[in-house]
Amino acid sequence: MEPIDKSNQPQILTTLQKNRESAGLPSPPLVLQLGGQEEKSNGAISLPAIWHAFLQRLPITLPLGVVLATAACALVWWLNEPGYRSTSVLQIIDKQPYLAFQTMEHSQGFAQTQLELLRGSFVIKQAIETDELTKLPELKKIAGLEDPVLWISQRLKVARIGMSELYSISFVSQQPKSAQKVVQAIV
Repeated sequence: MEPIDKSNQPQILTTLQKNRESAGLPSPPLVLQLGGQEEKSNGAISLPAIWHAFLQRLPITLPLGVVLATAACALVWWLNEPGYRSTSVLQIIDKQPYLAFQTMEHSQGFAQTQLELLRGSFVIKQAIETDELTKLPELKKIAGLEDPVLWISQRLKVARIGMSELYSISFVSQQPKSAQKVVQAIV
């Protein structure tokens, strides 16, 4: 077998390509060749060819990308309603004093019972009545349409922080002052 002469390589490739076309075979796939400048690649993908294609399409894709990004930002701004979270932390020890109702002092679920009482309608009703939460813009908006106690309980989160005796009480609202007033009233 003879070694292939590099000077004849383009001629051999052209002959092979003509033989494939005459036989009805598809052309071979393009090959990315990363080589030195001394080799000339005919029809192969190279980094300069990619860079040239990128620069050639840049005047079209750049304005189109800016328009689409602006439209996406406007859509997110329009669909997303602002939410403000107010949070407070309580410490509930597994013994008296109690938060809402007196329970057995040695109850294993004492802290959990106190949490459920915070989430429950009794504490929320008391908070609405004593702190006049009905004057909040969100509760004025739903007046007569939805129960304010249920509306607050759906947005009120009470959760234990790790394995500690600390519990986080948070509320999310469209107005920062409203969220703060609801959490203060519950606590």
